[in-house]
Amino acid sequence: MSKVYVAEVAVENAVYHFDKAYDYLIPDALSGAAKSGCRVMVPFGNSKKKRQGMILKTAYLEKDEAELKKMKMLSSVLDEEPLLSGELLSLVSFLKDRTFCTLYDAVKAVLPTGINNKIVGSYAAVPESDLPEDISFSDDEEALYAFLSSKSGFTREENIEKKSGVENTAEVIESLLKKGALIRNYDAVRRVGDLTVKMIRLTDSFLSGEAKIPTLTKKQADVVELLTEIGSASVREVCYFTGYTPSVPLSLA
Repeated sequence: MSKVYVAEVAVENAVYHFDKAYDYLIPDALSGAAKSGCRVMVPFGNSKKKRQGMILKTAYLEKDEAELKKMKMLSSVLDEEPLLSGELLSLVSFLKDRTFCTLYDAVKAVLPTGINNKIVGSYAAVPESDLPEDISFSDDEEALYAFLSSKSGFTREENIEKKSGVENTAEVIESLLKKGALIRNYDAVRRVGDLTVKMIRLTDSFLSGEAKIPTLTKKQADVVELLTEIGSASVREVCYFTGYTPSVPLSLA
């Protein structure tokens, strides 16, 4: 028996009837980062594609050699600090027990809106010197391999589809992977970006009179008068207080 550091993980897209917390070995490199309440990337099932998960708890457990051979390791930790406290992790278990949902569905229910990531595949060409000696390519495979060979690092599948000029890229990529000509990597990408607000104010040169004052329409003059009084505001606020469309303040810009 060996004592090993293990993470109990709720895995995304697990089938309800087989849904449970799965044990993953925590490699030494991630031992400091793998904390309860952090999201992780893990291998799952027979697929090479990695899935997102949430660490529910960590512990040192006794495992025999047969169990260790079957266990998989955490691939990466996505968060520097836990997103869920112990209280919220308890709520995850409560939701799982009381409602018809999976563990990860319960996790998503308590995570802040917009924090969920999507998993994006990216690919790189294996150096020509490392290809199998007897490898052969179809025309599409050769074109796609040449395209990726010209790139440094990994290229996302969506960019390959747009820029490689090869049709049925998904099929060609899978074929090249089987032949050992490509390397696949999976990244976690935010589904929702940060909220941004467009702000507007009068320029210093306009306020000081240094700038040549253009001829303003009545609507534009009303916007200038408002900004003179309040300093700066979002375009939406300017539209709200003046009753004009965004085209008026933006035309001043």
